[in-house]
Amino acid sequence: MDGSDRYVLVNFTTKSWPNGITIDVLENKLYWVDAFQDKIEVMDLKNSDITVVLQEEKAHYFGIVLLGDYLYFTCWIKNYISRISKSGGVPERVGPKRFARLNGIAGYSSSKTVRDDSEKTKPCALNGISKIIDLSRFSLLKKLLRVTCYVFKFVNICKSKRPYNLRKYARHGKDITKDEIDRATRTWITDIQNEKFSNEKQQLANPSHDKNLPLVRQLRLFIDTEGVIRCAGRIHIHS
Repeated sequence: MDGSDRYVLVNFTTKSWPNGITIDVLENKLYWVDAFQDKIEVMDLKNSDITVVLQEEKAHYFGIVLLGDYLYFTCWIKNYISRISKSGGVPERVGPKRFARLNGIAGYSSSKTVRDDSEKTKPCALNGISKIIDLSRFSLLKKLLRVTCYVFKFVNICKSKRPYNLRKYARHGKDITKDEIDRATRTWITDIQNEKFSNEKQQLANPSHDKNLPLVRQLRLFIDTEGVIRCAGRIHIHS
């Protein structure tokens, strides 16, 4: 999700306005609304076949989202939300007819939320913290760790849905504990080591690795229970 390895999924050969887009992860299909062609179309991502789900004359589709077996979509010439079976059929109105120009639409289903069950017992797990927080923006370690703590707090608040005023203490960091600072420190150490010393970590974790190499023996390097490279020795410099 860093913008690399991009490739074209759909190459429109005629003039098109693909406004909204949604994906069916279970059936591996991609849906979109075309405001110029007045169509809702779907592409099978396994074979690239494209079919028309709905076409209405003088429509101006804008937003679309898939929830369950239905596609919910908006149209500029209608003052309500519509839905249609993802396999096609006749569209039907959803909700009141009291909107002005409807643009994008989003949907949420708690049963379809993607989550890692292995992290259920942890209050918050953010792998790859450097992809969330820009390290280059911080000149002081103290500020970096404080911001990292609040990122963890924010994620935990979103998960627990409990009320909390982050702004109240953010200026002075009065509600940041030592354990939270330690956790933020470990998070950054782990992230940087995984990025810069992944090969070395694999070698140290390998039981067959030669622990008697001069530098490894002198520094007494080892992998702790949290997967962090630790140094229990010191470098001796001989003049």
